[in-house]
Amino acid sequence: MASKIGSVLCVALLAAIATSAVARPGTVARARRAYQMGYRQLQRGNYKRALRQYTRSYDLVARPRTLFNIAVCHEKLGHNAEALKHFQQFLKLAERRDYKYVDDAKKRIVGLRKRLQATVRVLSRPLGAKVFVDGSDQQAGITPLVLTLVEGQHRLEARLPGAQQHRVINVHGQQNTTESFRLRQTSTVEIEVEPRDAVIRRIGDHQPHTGTFRAKVPIGMHRFVIARKGYRTETIRVQVKPGVIHERVVRLVPHRNKALVLVRTNNAGARVSLDGLVIGTTSMATAPEGGRARLRHATKAGRHTLIVEDAGSTWQRRLHLSPGERISVDVKFRGNSRIKTWGMAVIGAASMFVGSVVGVSALKDVRSDMPPLHDRGKDRAIVADALIFGGAAALLSSWYFSRRPATSASVERSHEEP
Repeated sequence: MASKIGSVLCVALLAAIATSAVARPGTVARARRAYQMGYRQLQRGNYKRALRQYTRSYDLVARPRTLFNIAVCHEKLGHNAEALKHFQQFLKLAERRDYKYVDDAKKRIVGLRKRLQATVRVLSRPLGAKVFVDGSDQQAGITPLVLTLVEGQHRLEARLPGAQQHRVINVHGQQNTTESFRLRQTSTVEIEVEPRDAVIRRIGDHQPHTGTFRAKVPIGMHRFVIARKGYRTETIRVQVKPGVIHERVVRLVPHRNKALVLVRTNNAGARVSLDGLVIGTTSMATAPEGGRARLRHATKAGRHTLIVEDAGSTWQRRLHLSPGERISVDVKFRGNSRIKTWGMAVIGAASMFVGSVVGVSALKDVRSDMPPLHDRGKDRAIVADALIFGGAAALLSSWYFSRRPATSASVERSHEEP
């Protein structure tokens, strides 16, 4: 133990020698004079002048005891935060010979900390908000809450689901203050309507939305009005709660439960049937100039089977018609493909049969030793190959026509006034 104390004393002695060696003799003398002047001013109660002299002395020669006197001046002047900082710095740098001042500094620090503390009452509307201080992730409490803070500037933040607010406050020692937060909680509301061009308006909001409403609205009860020409206007209520996404799908009901079917064909006179009943034939009478033959028919909304027939070709589709919907069906007939299919099949088969017969006779002539017969066999072989290849092409075409549909159609949907 004695050896440890001796080593500490040696280190302190070396530090003092080093400090004295670094400081010039003139500097030490000026620092001593400034220290003495500061002491006289302190005894007279002139703390500002004493602080200036002590600060000058410390700048010339950094001695812990001078730091203690600087802290005393700050305390007398009411600079509690500065006094606390200098007293704490003195305790870190105090030498063995400053032991008389160490206990005094510790007592003063306790008093300064009490004077620096302030009480801040934190309220929020609504209550129950989480409070965070100076950017910390650790929650300080839930409103209503009383905080004890050190003098200075602090950042308070209040959080609720869907709302948060922060502010910077200046706290003065031994002051009791109240900070109130008014939090405007919001939550997301999403409303989709059919038909998609219906207009959605929230009561109290002048901004209309078409088809879809998605926005954050304040907590509470809200009313939405959904309207479209030709449909019944709907008013819905949504109780908005914090932390919940409210989703609604609204389907407007038309004044009339009707839908429209428009059939267009490339040939006039095509017969159109709906659910097995003939509703008419396409005609050019109502078609625009240069347009296609058409038939217009209104029917009830629901599921229907539409059949279009022309020259032995048939197109059929099951359709679901919504109220106020318009369905345009454009059918293209390619004619009777069965004749082409069988005609190409017969031509192909006959061509391959004849080619085979010619090929057999050509094979006999080619094997003959007589030059005229041999040359004739070569010519017949060329003809046989042409017939066989032509027949294969005709059969391939027949297969293509058998796979190709006799009709093609496109279906377009849109909404019009019921």
